Amino acid sequence: MKNKKVLGTDVSIGGRMLDYIRERGYTGTHNQFRIICKCTSLYDANKKCSAAGLGDKVFVQRYTSETGNKIELELAEKEDIWIGTDKYHGNVWISASELRDIGG
Repeated sequence: MKNKKVLGTDVSIGGRMLDYIRERGYTGTHNQFRIICKCTSLYDANKKCSAAGLGDKVFVQRYTSETGNKIELELAEKEDIWIGTDKYHGNVWISASELRDIGG
């Protein structure tokens, strides 16, 4: 089995998922959020995101990097996909499982 890594990128979220994020306390005006995914590859990350209802092209080669952020790495130990709702401070996170049943 390949080594797991945690990839990070920014993604636009809309519809009912964005409404849910707002219900969870997000008060900003943008709809672009930090997303991280524990995976083995870009393909694996996109497959997981698709299953979570986030789309199948969330992670793109030129706009994705492997994270070394301690908080993000710790989150990825608990669950594979997280959305950071505070783009500038990254300290408010929602797991993809919370959004999975919401739909777009």
